[in-house]
Amino acid sequence: MSKARATLKITGVTLLAAILAPGIYEGIKLRQAHGKLDSVFAPYRTAEAKTNPEVLAWADLTPRQQEMLLQIEDPGFFDHKGVDITTKGAGLTSITQAVAKKLFFDDFKPGFAKLEQTLIARYVITPNVDKKSQLTAFLNVVYLGNHQGEPVYGFGDGAQVYFGKSVPDLADDEFMRLTGALIAPKA
Repeated sequence: MSKARATLKITGVTLLAAILAPGIYEGIKLRQAHGKLDSVFAPYRTAEAKTNPEVLAWADLTPRQQEMLLQIEDPGFFDHKGVDITTKGAGLTSITQAVAKKLFFDDFKPGFAKLEQTLIARYVITPNVDKKSQLTAFLNVVYLGNHQGEPVYGFGDGAQVYFGKSVPDLADDEFMRLTGALIAPKA
């Protein structure tokens, strides 16, 4: 085999490996996420959420609050499959993607993690977790800023910390402010 042919063969194999490696890596990550799915979503499944007073279930919100949250955060939530690049919402991140970020990443950094977040939302969460359980998870894991130096996670804690009320008891303007904290939690 000539030297040029050997070099071409090595270059071709290297390029093929470079093309396939990210796909293989992401495939492994999706498989790992699928393995964690039941344990990370267990508290937020509709039936379990109803029996756990620590969990704010989607059904605990008033219909008006449900409508406001979806209109602000993810208007196409019930129509898309975990990813919606057409809705401006929370920086083009769907509710399902936000849940994936919080439940599957300890230290989220943009870049490949955003790709993983998107793939997990689309191919792991959406086919296996009903929409109301996704919403229940979202309500309980989102970051809503800091209060007296402590992070506030979830709408239930946010309503208590910022307004001294439960979520269903919030006035519309209070619920809107809490929802607005999702967009700029450090403001």
